Amino acid sequence: IVAHATGDAANRQVIDAVEKVKKKHGMLQGRHQLAHATLIHPDDVNRLKELDITAEFSPVIWYPSEFAEAQRAQLGDDRMNRWYPMRSVVSEGGRIALASDGPLFWHEPLQLLETAVTRQVPGGGDEELAPEEGIDLATAIRAITLNSAYLMIQEDMVGSIEEGKRSDLIVLDKNLFEIPETEIASARVQLTIFDGKVVYDAAED
Repeated sequence: IVAHATGDAANRQVIDAVEKVKKKHGMLQGRHQLAHATLIHPDDVNRLKELDITAEFSPVIWYPSEFAEAQRAQLGDDRMNRWYPMRSVVSEGGRIALASDGPLFWHEPLQLLETAVTRQVPGGGDEELAPEEGIDLATAIRAITLNSAYLMIQEDMVGSIEEGKRSDLIVLDKNLFEIPETEIASARVQLTIFDGKVVYDAAED
């Protein structure tokens, strides 16, 4: 089940429903996910791992913006400090995924990675939105690759560089782990390989 849920009450309804079904029928082979998962009540965060529910965070509005700040008057500072609780879920052993929210929105993946780490506007800024919920780069990369493949039941084919998997890769002009976090989005793709075939080469295109 993919449930579109943003508020903490809506997310709790989904979590409660999955728990009820699993108590009745056992651990079904479902890969349930909270789509957006904008707010999750602290009392529910640790339930995600227990029930094997993935918090899928999208779109990229987890950094300061007019849209995010427009919610503060309704939600209050406490909830805004828990806005997109990525680190909280990971800290409790839960699985997260980062998504584009396409086709409604399409977000540049490297911008998505950077802002999930910094919780600042792309390129950095003086303000952060719920900085305690920022995650490290390795966690962010896993969330956008292997964890996303898991949700599509394709982790045996894509999502990581392993023998026997499809060669779906990109080569960047920078090592993301060796540059300032605020420069992650500035990296450029030099080569794109899809299913083992080069489909884009910056040197030729």
